[in-house]
Amino acid sequence: LAQEEDQNQAALCDASYAEEGLICNPSLDKHSCACQNILNVKTGDVVEMFLINPDLEVPIAHPIHLHGYFFNVLGSGSIPAENPMAFIRQKNEEGNIERNLDNPPRKDSIQTIPGGYLLIRFYADNPGYWLMHCHISFDVIEGQVMVVKVGDRSEWDIPEDFPECGTK
Repeated sequence: LAQEEDQNQAALCDASYAEEGLICNPSLDKHSCACQNILNVKTGDVVEMFLINPDLEVPIAHPIHLHGYFFNVLGSGSIPAENPMAFIRQKNEEGNIERNLDNPPRKDSIQTIPGGYLLIRFYADNPGYWLMHCHISFDVIEGQVMVVKVGDRSEWDIPEDFPECGTK
């Protein structure tokens, strides 16, 4: 990732999946949803994320880990079976998601709630590429992974002698 200019731009997912929380539809997506999700964040941003875990036929609590950061857990709650993304978006836009800002729990990993959401927040003060993923290996293979890109290359502390792929 230190060789940003060498990234295959054609392999990147549509940014709306990470930025707007849209769910990829394999029949409509040009990559059939087999692409790399990157959330672009400016250094100094306060980032809030909703981790939404619909209660499917087999409810699974997903252990989610974010590299490079600790985050605060501001809230949690249940979601409806039908259209949980729209439900959370509407509640949030109306100001109806309660946020615990008084000593919220601080984590770098958290287990999601089947049929529920978690609201996490972190201050983007560590520039670079940081992986956020489920700790269930099968889920990572299936795409429960995202890169959080914080800042620009000029802000990253990459040593001059850092090895590059494709060189000896």
